[in-house]
Amino acid sequence: MPAEIQDFYRQLAEQNTSLAATRFILDHATPDHTQSTLLGQQETRKGLGAIAQDSVVSEMKSQLDILSSQPIDGGFEVKTRSAVKGILAGPGGVIAESRAPISWTNDGVDYWRQSEGQWKLQRSQPLKQTTEFQGQQVTVEAELKPAAEVLARRKAAVKEVLQPLPTLQFAGDLHDPAWLAPYGAAQLVGLGEGSHGTEEIHQLKAQLFKQLATHHGFTVLTFEADPGYVYKLNRWVLGEGDEDLRDIFALSQFNFTTQTTSELLTWMRQQNKAGHQPPFEVWGIDSRTPSFTAGELYRLLLEGDAKRNTAALIQLSPERWYKFINDIDAFPEERQALKNLAGAVAQLPASDPKLADIQYLAGALGQFDELLDAYTAARDPKNAAALNRSLSLENEFMARNAQKATAGRKGAVWAHNIHVGRSLPGSGSGIGTFLGESLGAERYQIICSTPGRGKANAFEELSGPNRRWEARELLPPVAYQIDGLAASALPPEQPAGYISLKDFQAQPALKEWLGKGMNFSQIGLLYAPGSTTYQYPMNLDSCDGYVFVRESSPSRLVKQSGS
Repeated sequence: MPAEIQDFYRQLAEQNTSLAATRFILDHATPDHTQSTLLGQQETRKGLGAIAQDSVVSEMKSQLDILSSQPIDGGFEVKTRSAVKGILAGPGGVIAESRAPISWTNDGVDYWRQSEGQWKLQRSQPLKQTTEFQGQQVTVEAELKPAAEVLARRKAAVKEVLQPLPTLQFAGDLHDPAWLAPYGAAQLVGLGEGSHGTEEIHQLKAQLFKQLATHHGFTVLTFEADPGYVYKLNRWVLGEGDEDLRDIFALSQFNFTTQTTSELLTWMRQQNKAGHQPPFEVWGIDSRTPSFTAGELYRLLLEGDAKRNTAALIQLSPERWYKFINDIDAFPEERQALKNLAGAVAQLPASDPKLADIQYLAGALGQFDELLDAYTAARDPKNAAALNRSLSLENEFMARNAQKATAGRKGAVWAHNIHVGRSLPGSGSGIGTFLGESLGAERYQIICSTPGRGKANAFEELSGPNRRWEARELLPPVAYQIDGLAASALPPEQPAGYISLKDFQAQPALKEWLGKGMNFSQIGLLYAPGSTTYQYPMNLDSCDGYVFVRESSPSRLVKQSGS
């Protein structure tokens, strides 16, 4: 086994957790506590009825063993076994306030591939899990590579439901395709992406929004981004000032600050200048690292308590906001400023012409403060309710912000698949969960997308010298997963293909597959050697439609004017 891979497992074992546990049964794990979210949770909870939904495992100890390793298909296969023991505590539900020993053994297999001279984890496949609790034992086995006849049926069924898309170019015209009609009837449409840094997916999403705007009256586009940063962009889209858009984009490396989105925002500004009503607008809905929000709020405020509290926050760079989240206690002055800000803004006079904008930006900082409260409370292994809430709260805020941004108008959410969907990997709630409850399933529709072969821009780390967009080679889709089957079914001359969930469910060979889990090959902001961030397990029924994009090239970043 290569030394790089050996070091990965050695470090993993030293962290007192295991890859197999993390990938197979755990949604959230730290050395101190974990939430049990079994992949086979329906079968397991049926057999172990005392396990409550909000139970947590504390005093966890684990041992990771490598069972075997061998070269395979130009890569490396590593089979692991993790034995985990702990105390199951139930703060509510069936085992209220009880504590009982629990243990489980997980067998899994990890597949590694060399990319750009480094070994990278392509995917992790669960094999078997055995859970022991209160004298009971339940074993759940996961589906491995399907039998040849099963794979043949699925491949034929995918070919039947896949609709080729003839163009991804923003300047192209889909002529309001029939498959887009259900989304046009919704109030909000989630435009998901399996890579923040794939140019072809940016082109697809820009074109889809343009089609929804032209044919179905959509006028609001919300981004998974700092509300204050997009606030600056919105002023530009509304036609205020003559600042070069490239200079606004150059302020930070957000995943959507590309040439394609620049073309989309320019089109929106031109439509507004031509008198389009209601005007096109863009909003930021992600309050997790609101560095620009603090800066924009400071600029709007006059002298007073609100400005003084905001001044303590504007010194934080985007990288330090990430550190703020991970080490809350190291920022006492900034934390207190956040606590004081809401009260100070509430004292501003109603006559202030900028009050609505001030309240909007201060509200985003208030959400960040609530997230910090949730993260702090989740440190307590006995507080399962807080742990569960911290896993989904950021998506709840994004859903709330997107709904506020539209305010009765029609709009789209530009974000990663794991945000726009109905569920997170494990048991968390995506934006779709909250918007489905408030708007109804038909009024919030979701299109997920993933890239195929090629390269994409990504960070190696969120803070530090390696926080920069760089083109990184993507590993190919797994041949027997949904993206791999879509790749094989797509005609060679077509750049992408679309699958409707309703069409998918109408095929018996595919409907039974939904319950077994289908992992998309996708990355987020991070894609580092040996990182588990390459693939998020996400089932197709978290979306209403799925687009597979055959080729992936790095997103075209916008450079500052004059450079």
